[in-house]
Amino acid sequence: DQPRSRGLGDVYKRQEQLHQRARGLVYESEEIQNLLSEEFGVSPATIKSLTFTADALGWSSKHGRPLYLYETGVKLRNLSTIKPRFQWLTGRPVKPWRAHLMERPQVQRVFLCEGESDAIALLDSGVENLHPEDGEIGTTVIAIPGTSFKEEWAEIFAGMDLIICTDNDLAGNKAFERITKLCSPFTKSISRFHLTT
Repeated sequence: DQPRSRGLGDVYKRQEQLHQRARGLVYESEEIQNLLSEEFGVSPATIKSLTFTADALGWSSKHGRPLYLYETGVKLRNLSTIKPRFQWLTGRPVKPWRAHLMERPQVQRVFLCEGESDAIALLDSGVENLHPEDGEIGTTVIAIPGTSFKEEWAEIFAGMDLIICTDNDLAGNKAFERITKLCSPFTKSISRFHLTT
């Protein structure tokens, strides 16, 4: 058991080092911030703010492309002309992107986006409020990787006002229906928001 535990510890340590390096490249480089700002259509300040948590935005020097960093994986965002558009370099998501922010006791409302890029656009609009004052509702923005939603994720929305932000297409409509069905027994309320980017 001990060598196996040590092996897993090494994997987590390497992953954390990779995350820190990838986040650091974005945080320290105005050039990368401006490049990503233009690509995502958001402010450089929003890009920089996404380097502070475990689920974050990073940069791959090897690929010259942005990375979506999950606590348990790394997802590469390729150019729109390259297939596959998104590619898992390591791991897979155990929870939606940025879901750890839902653990804050003040957060009662969650915008769940179809993909990290949509979440970034919504964050840039200013809807997230992690430090609500009197009368305000604590709100966060998270993302599922595309339209895939694991059944076991439904319970993490217990007691929340869930706002689902899926695309208004066949895949997005199916994802909305599935997420609604799975989450309804747990959430306080469910509604849908169409994000136009």
